[in-house]
Amino acid sequence: MTTQSRELFPYVPITEFLSVDIPENSLILCDIDDTVLYQEYVRQVCQMGIHTVYIVSRAVDPTGFSDMLARIEASNSVLMFLTARGSSSHNTTKGNLSYVGIDPQRYAIHYTGSLISKGEYIDRFIDITPYNHVIFIDDQIGNLETVHHFVPANKLKQYLCTARHTILPYYKPLV
Repeated sequence: MTTQSRELFPYVPITEFLSVDIPENSLILCDIDDTVLYQEYVRQVCQMGIHTVYIVSRAVDPTGFSDMLARIEASNSVLMFLTARGSSSHNTTKGNLSYVGIDPQRYAIHYTGSLISKGEYIDRFIDITPYNHVIFIDDQIGNLETVHHFVPANKLKQYLCTARHTILPYYKPLV
């Protein structure tokens, strides 16, 4: 696996969660949208020409994510979700995660509401001191860059998730 750099800013590009290294006693901070899941709009035409549009959550890499969860548990590490969504979307977010097979009751979900950067949010609201490593996974290079400014380099490993839209072989419309 090759580490890439942008202006002395190290990260590892990944297309699957199997590529994420989980050292012992790590805090894994993972984005949600376009990293763990994405939203797909499904239009159905019913009888009599009535159109119904559903927003369906899809898992980006369900097998790799399940494997990563097992490795997190085996390494005495902790997973938290860190999203730019607003806290008013908490119930929707929990529903989206449940829909793709992730139990939202098992993991803390932090919301920046796009009011502050993810790096600043970590600095102000998440205690990283108990952990030997901080693993940050996101699909936006700008988010990785802000985290790089707030988390000590000797503790941080970042992954840029580029694996969008691995579609599950099924969907069920949200009702």
